[in-house]
Amino acid sequence: MDPSAATIDSFRSLPFDALPAAWINDVHQHDFVDVDQSQCEELFAQDLGEPLRRTIEICRQWIGSHSNASQQSFWLTLSDAGITAKSVMALIYGVLVASDKDSLKESSILAATLYFRMLRIPGSSAYQFMSPSLFGKCLDLLATWSNKMSSEEGDVEGGDKKKQAKKRKRNVEPATGVISPGAHSLLVNLLKDLVLLMESVSLKENVLRIIEILTSLIGGRRALASFPLGPVASLSHPSQLAFKGIDNTINPIHGDDSRKNINEIMLNFIPMLLLKHPNGNPIQANQVPKPLLNIRAAVIDFISHWLDRGDDALLEAGRILVQNLCAKAPHRANYRAKVVQGVCLLLRRFPVPMYARLIMWVYTFGRTSEASNRLTGLEVFTCLALDPRPLSDSDLAGLSSDLRDVLTPSYYIQHILTRTFDISPAVTSKALLCIAECLKDGRHGEIFQDLLRVESKRSEVVLMVLERVRDEKLSVRKAGIQCLQNLVLLIPSLITQKICDALSECCNDVALSVRKQALSCITEVLIKNPNNENFQNVWLESVLPSLFDCESSVTEKCLAMMEQVLLGSVLNDERLGWDLLYKIATDSKETTKQCLQMACSTWEKQNSVPREIYAILKEKCTARPKGLQAQSSWLLLSYLPLLDSLHVSFVADEYFECPSSSYLCTLLTTAFRYLDRFTPDEQRSLETDLARRLVNLESPNHQAITAAIQILHKIDRKNSNWSSNALKSALNVIETSSSLEHLKTALFTLGELAPVIPQCFDDDWFDLLRSFSTRGDAVAHAYAVIALGKMCLVVGRCVESSINYFVELLEPEKSSAVRNNAVIVLGDLCKRYTSMVEPFLPNVMLCLRDEEAFVRKTTLTVVAGLLKDGYIKFRGGLFCHLLYSLVDEMSDIRNFGYFFLSRRLDSRNAKLFHHQFLDCVFSLNSYHDHPVYNKFSQSKREGEVFSLKDNKKARFRVYAFILNQLSDECKLQLSEKIVQEILGGVVDETIKLGSDADQVLRDALEILSSPEIKLSQLKRKSGFAEEEEDDVEGPAAAMEKAKTKIITKLVKMNIVENIIPVLVSLKHVLQKAMSPLVTALMTYLRILVQDYKNEIDEIFAADPQTACEIRFDLRVFEERQAAAVRQPSSSQTPRHRSITENSPIRILNQFRSPATGELPRAKLKQSALRERQRAAILTPRTKQQQATTPVSVTLFKTPVSLASKSRPVSSDDRRAVSRFNIDSIVVDPQRGVSTPANERGFSAVSFRASTSPIPTGNVVYLESPFKAPSKPRVWEVKLPNEDK
Repeated sequence: MDPSAATIDSFRSLPFDALPAAWINDVHQHDFVDVDQSQCEELFAQDLGEPLRRTIEICRQWIGSHSNASQQSFWLTLSDAGITAKSVMALIYGVLVASDKDSLKESSILAATLYFRMLRIPGSSAYQFMSPSLFGKCLDLLATWSNKMSSEEGDVEGGDKKKQAKKRKRNVEPATGVISPGAHSLLVNLLKDLVLLMESVSLKENVLRIIEILTSLIGGRRALASFPLGPVASLSHPSQLAFKGIDNTINPIHGDDSRKNINEIMLNFIPMLLLKHPNGNPIQANQVPKPLLNIRAAVIDFISHWLDRGDDALLEAGRILVQNLCAKAPHRANYRAKVVQGVCLLLRRFPVPMYARLIMWVYTFGRTSEASNRLTGLEVFTCLALDPRPLSDSDLAGLSSDLRDVLTPSYYIQHILTRTFDISPAVTSKALLCIAECLKDGRHGEIFQDLLRVESKRSEVVLMVLERVRDEKLSVRKAGIQCLQNLVLLIPSLITQKICDALSECCNDVALSVRKQALSCITEVLIKNPNNENFQNVWLESVLPSLFDCESSVTEKCLAMMEQVLLGSVLNDERLGWDLLYKIATDSKETTKQCLQMACSTWEKQNSVPREIYAILKEKCTARPKGLQAQSSWLLLSYLPLLDSLHVSFVADEYFECPSSSYLCTLLTTAFRYLDRFTPDEQRSLETDLARRLVNLESPNHQAITAAIQILHKIDRKNSNWSSNALKSALNVIETSSSLEHLKTALFTLGELAPVIPQCFDDDWFDLLRSFSTRGDAVAHAYAVIALGKMCLVVGRCVESSINYFVELLEPEKSSAVRNNAVIVLGDLCKRYTSMVEPFLPNVMLCLRDEEAFVRKTTLTVVAGLLKDGYIKFRGGLFCHLLYSLVDEMSDIRNFGYFFLSRRLDSRNAKLFHHQFLDCVFSLNSYHDHPVYNKFSQSKREGEVFSLKDNKKARFRVYAFILNQLSDECKLQLSEKIVQEILGGVVDETIKLGSDADQVLRDALEILSSPEIKLSQLKRKSGFAEEEEDDVEGPAAAMEKAKTKIITKLVKMNIVENIIPVLVSLKHVLQKAMSPLVTALMTYLRILVQDYKNEIDEIFAADPQTACEIRFDLRVFEERQAAAVRQPSSSQTPRHRSITENSPIRILNQFRSPATGELPRAKLKQSALRERQRAAILTPRTKQQQATTPVSVTLFKTPVSLASKSRPVSSDDRRAVSRFNIDSIVVDPQRGVSTPANERGFSAVSFRASTSPIPTGNVVYLESPFKAPSKPRVWEVKLPNEDK
């Protein structure tokens, strides 16, 4: 058929005749808006699907015609047939309006497709076929499609698949508005027609709307097609078509300046690259949902495709995009890491000079005041360091030396090392983790090896890492341990005793995660360096005792490590396992043997000991000649579970062949365990020989005596002859022997025989052993005390008199060994005769202040064991006396006291620290005049010994320990209690002011002012603590938020009702008494106002008079403090002193006159910001400027208010950071400084000046980072082959 005839036939199949001319004119007069929908529904009630399809196909044929003249005849054909462009447009609009209730009806999609196709036919502009309103109506279909696709494909955050399946099962009926497969196919064709239309027709007026729709089509899909793009005809996936359409929007036909379109596209891409929800909101899931990662990958590929073109506009937009991604990177670690990976992928696409300048920008950005910016900069440099961009000599040609420097991995590592001195714990920990990651990389390992060849640099780096391992922040300690581990694995020569001691301390850390990290670190380093004796000792002294940790996860981890290191090494016949077992076998402390025994017992319950190990141990035990492995094998065999198939005849043979071997004790222990499998002849031979040894006192050590008595008692339970003979022999030696060694052996044997034959010990034996107190030998007396204690445990006679005897032995004039053993015996007796021993506990506690360290340690161990097992309670001054272990001279005692009080007390003592705190304050200051506190009875010697009255540093170390154990609720209650009982006691004259009371009051005020008593939320606000990098999610976060609100409300009530009135009254009392404690009181009041500056209006709302009084008092106090430290040359009067931004006076002034808008006089305090911090020049201000001009900091000639949300730098912080004191860093050249979250515009992130006028008042000027930014500490980091 002739094309013209077919065209006329298809168009006449559409209801043009039914359209009133008045209606068509009305539609055009209203510019395709505000037309009566009901009338449209009446006019287009019939189904127009088939006629529209035929018409669309005819238009396709006209578009496919290559003859321009034939394409022009299309419009003439319609005109000759009486079909005007106005009527066609009105029909298309009517169909779209009639389908508004179901906007994705097939007829409406076909109508929009027809409009797009007719626009593509040349001549449409001559007939004014293009209408922005009608075109926008067609675009609405694609926008609706995008929204419905997002809802149909589900929430990108993921979730529980089972719950989603149940939800789908409940919704059996199809949801309304679901896109049918036919409509979906039509919409894809509509999108394809739009993309083709953009290639030939100018859409300048609608291009921004098109960009918005196309990007929403990308961001709302869970599955995206792959790149690269091809011709439109070959594309079928909506995401591919959307990307192709976006690519077409920068075509010059859509506007002379494509930068605006490019910026709009980049702006729409930012939420996708930041892994946000399609609606722009942050994702709440813990892990990054896979759909978001798919979207991000597709967008990165598309932008890379643009950057590869090398167009200046695209490169400039890409640069701004990279800067905005860095500035807006998510705070959560896993999301930020993905964003940074995308940034690094984009950076690789830039030309080398621009790439180098962007790295310099990241360097500057990573040194700004916001911790999140520094974290992002760190991750960017780490990513670049681990995967550097390959560059050839031709790439570097023409670059300046500065730009060349920033393209080397050494530059990135230098920046990372610098951030380990950051003031923010989050940044410091991240820097340490980045270094640890770089240390694992082979290339960067060589860089660090080259760096640490210099002795000064080596010591500096190691010292830095050791400081971080001991940092007060948990995250920093964990990261420091990881960094230290990778450092010593890379350079084993760095292993020193200091490193071993630091890791050993971490195994006793209060934080569970730090302890587990330290255990893993020590074990990993030991496996890699099996011959290092320092780490062998650390492993034995730190990892093995962790079996007794209160946390089951630590115990399980320790068991797994012991199984790997000990059993695994023995099975593989590696030297490490044998060396460790030999050290355990020869250890005189017996602690490691107890740990190994406990581990073997646990392995027996778990049935995890491999059977092959028994054959290996038997072979080592019977090998000739004997080596060190024999003793290790006997030790392990004596603790491992019994094996039924093991033939034990070799045990007896070994005993009789080597009766005087150095491992006789472990051999006898093994024989005792396998004794039932010995033949009768072997048992008789063994009994005869052991009885002879026992009677003749020939055993080499005390452990062998114990094992021999156990074997003999097991063989002959009637104790027929050997026990009586051994008892007679011991008595004979005690009465006649002059040899100290024989006497010690006899006394020990006597004590071991007591549980076996208790009926043989009468009162004469008790008198005999007590008589040793009159003999001159202190060692023999100490052995006699132990023997007497064992007799008391099994013989009920003479216990009461013996307890009095043991208590007498605690006196200072007795020998230290005797005092030590007396404490041990009393501890054992307390478990059986608690009521008889408990009255003498104060005498035992006095040994905590003994002059001998081992006596103090024994006393602390015994008392801690009794408390943990519940034999004694925290009555009287027991708790206060235990606290003295925290300030002991010996570090071992301090560490054990800290460990017991912080981690071994059970839930029954959870409130102990809170309830006993005031007693501790009065007790440590030796104040006994309070009617309630510190009223427990104690002797004069106790009062003298247990006193820290003259040691303020030790007292506050104890206070800090207790406060760190308290929750926020307890701290809140304790603050109120201190104010009411101590401060209020002075006001009520319950506590009379005097030398002792003054010291108690001073301690109370300084405690209230200390950072340890601050609530956790208040610490985050004031800069004493920072939130961890990973936020708490879900119900836990909601609970924490609700809890914070409740505590905040209670704090306000507590300050208004309980604290402020007492402080005001106390001030009057102290001023009347002319007490110097007024200074301490005002310091606390000043800190109180600073801490609650955001709530101060609410607190003083009901009592403005008190606020005025406090404001005046604080002003006078600050002026006097300033006068005291002012240099003599200063001519400034107190009246003209300025007040700092965070001063309580400024805070209270804001409360005084909120409506006037007046700003108090202020000046900036000069502070020495340490390493890598920029110098600031303070220009003076006139008096008039002080009264009228707000204080501001000018950053590169851009004024920004000092009221920054960022945390202020503490002048006494040991870490320093480069701070630029700016509120925001997104700068629009037309608008000046703007905040990214509040501005829609896509603007560059820079540090350049805006057009704002420069204030002439008190301004701090900082030099631009683009002008040769000051470099951090010189680490002399360079590649190993850089000099070649």
